[in-house]
Amino acid sequence: MADKRIQAALPNDFRVAVYYIDVQGSTYAETAAMLNIPHGTVMSRLARGRKRLRVAPAHVAANRVNLAVVERRIARPGPPCTPTAAAPPTENTNVRKERSMSKNNAGWEDAFTVLQEVRPPFIPESAEVKTVVADLPPGSAGFPPHRHSGPSFYYMLEGELQFELEGEPPRVIRAGEAFWEPGGDVIHHSNANNRDDMRCRYTVTMLGAPGQPMLTLVDAEELEAREHLRAPAESNAPRSFVKE
Repeated sequence: MADKRIQAALPNDFRVAVYYIDVQGSTYAETAAMLNIPHGTVMSRLARGRKRLRVAPAHVAANRVNLAVVERRIARPGPPCTPTAAAPPTENTNVRKERSMSKNNAGWEDAFTVLQEVRPPFIPESAEVKTVVADLPPGSAGFPPHRHSGPSFYYMLEGELQFELEGEPPRVIRAGEAFWEPGGDVIHHSNANNRDDMRCRYTVTMLGAPGQPMLTLVDAEELEAREHLRAPAESNAPRSFVKE
């Protein structure tokens, strides 16, 4: 683990995440609870903090050298300085500025993390786009069976989600995972909170037909008529997924 001076070079958010997980040995869930932030935020801050620690020693060493130079200059007094007007920027100064800007922007390609990349079978014409956050309390059954008029793209922020889409086996989605559904005629059977001891939060971006609601509920008669289209639960699925 880096020494205290190197850790001090980190922004506070990154430093706290590194301290709790790498020093104290806390889990992601424990750290998220202590800081009252989503599980995915803890993972992001920890990863970015660790990445900065890998390059921090060079910066710290440079700071120490610069400090030593300043101290030597203070100890060796020179002739009094006469204030003068600042000279206009020269070509060399501009080149240095551009070089500095280029250095500050270095590594921007690594700032992106692709969560998912899909090709939806269709997108409604003149689609309206909505992004919302769903927050399900512990043990919540979530929304009744429904469908969307277009594709929807999800990202789990916290907790665990029971997810079942028509034609696919039920599965559990956990914090930090991304998933999607095509919408249209496909029924979204389940999006319940898989835990009874913590809330479940996720964000979803929906591309819907103009003027249509975010979701349309499916009545019992249609559910019964399409029951044969549901995929059986996997043998290792949680008990709550196994159909009686």
